[in-house]
Amino acid sequence: MTSYPAHNNFFQQSMQDRLIAQDFFRAHLPKRLLNQLDLDQLARMPDNFVDTSLVARASDLIYRVPSCQTGSDNYLIAFVEHQSRCEKFMPLRMLGYKMRIWEAHHKQHPDQLLPQVYGLILYHGRTSPYPHSTDIWSLTEDPESCKKDFMGPAPLVDLTVMSDEEIQSHGHAALMEMSQKHIFAKDMLPILRDSLLVLMREVLDQEDGDYIRSVLHYLADKANISDRQEAADLLLTLETEYTGDIMTTLAEHWREEGVSKGIAQGMMQGRQEGRQEGLQEGVQMGVEKGMLKIAKSMLRANEPVDKIMQFTDLSRHAIEALQAELTNDN
Repeated sequence: MTSYPAHNNFFQQSMQDRLIAQDFFRAHLPKRLLNQLDLDQLARMPDNFVDTSLVARASDLIYRVPSCQTGSDNYLIAFVEHQSRCEKFMPLRMLGYKMRIWEAHHKQHPDQLLPQVYGLILYHGRTSPYPHSTDIWSLTEDPESCKKDFMGPAPLVDLTVMSDEEIQSHGHAALMEMSQKHIFAKDMLPILRDSLLVLMREVLDQEDGDYIRSVLHYLADKANISDRQEAADLLLTLETEYTGDIMTTLAEHWREEGVSKGIAQGMMQGRQEGRQEGLQEGVQMGVEKGMLKIAKSMLRANEPVDKIMQFTDLSRHAIEALQAELTNDN
């Protein structure tokens, strides 16, 4: 028994013939495009243009048609979707194709502007005429509003030009926004002192400890803070049940930072002394320096020695010696 191609396979095989594809587009593209395009130069897009994000059924039916205007490098990407069934949400699929074609183009040509993409649907089903709208907005609950929001410029929340006063009026989001607005400041300490502490207290009034921990991790990891000791002292003034968490967060990041700086210092010392012990000593020195800052802040906040030992891994003797030093300074 002879095997004949299915509807879609037959269409794809036919459209791979360049003459068929050229005449198909001559017959079905709008005149405003035909007047701008050189269909004699129509070519299928290379196989590597479409990645796995674009379904295989469309990959053989994407074409590049250059402009017929002299000196222009512009071109149109045209594709055809074959349909023998009626599908109400076909406009959504077509929109998805266009977006993924643009994404594929941008991936391969990151510095180029996006080309025009034109999609056609070829329908030959049992129901005639095709019963559904091909307008994407007909699938939305509020077409006019969706069209305005979807097709207009993307709304931009530019924290860099927004005043601190305005940001501080944004409720629970203010702490996150203020942290991100100033994260690249040369010194985050004044921002912490003048603004962030107030916002942290407001968050703590709502007992949102996870939010505070998240902010602290972010600041400890990304912010430039000229005096970590003062920063720790300021945070301890929050006087909250989350004080231990605050110190733990700082300890984690300062320990990591101490390790990094200690490794660099130890490598230099090790090279100079020609021995591995230099590296180990440098790492230990960096860690201990960060933990001493944490311990000093906790002592000033009258935290118990046992608790400080738990957070810093310092010995009781070292903490008591630090406590005596602070007492003498006063």
